[in-house]
Amino acid sequence: PVHLLSEVSRRVRGEVGVGVRQVRLREMAPGRYQGDITITLPKDTPVEHAHSIASRVEKVLEGLGIEVVVHVEPSEPGETRRESGDLGRVQ
Repeated sequence: PVHLLSEVSRRVRGEVGVGVRQVRLREMAPGRYQGDITITLPKDTPVEHAHSIASRVEKVLEGLGIEVVVHVEPSEPGETRRESGDLGRVQ
C-alpha cells in the first residue's frame, strides 16, 4: 500500500532524524514486508555513527513488520531530512 511508504518515511525522519531518499518494499506475507531504504547523512558522518543510525532505522521499521537493508548516501547541499525524494514502491 502506498500509505505504507509515507509511514516508513515519516517514522524514519521523525524517530531517527535522517533524510529518506528512497523506499522499496515487497510484501512477503500478509503484513510482513522486506525491502531497502536509502537514507542521507552529512558527508562527514563517521562510519561508526552511520552504522549506528542504520541500525536504529532497522529497529524502527521492525516495529512495522518491515525488514530492510539500509543504504547510506551523503546528503546534497541544502537537502534537509524533511525532503522526500523518490519514495519508491511497494510490490
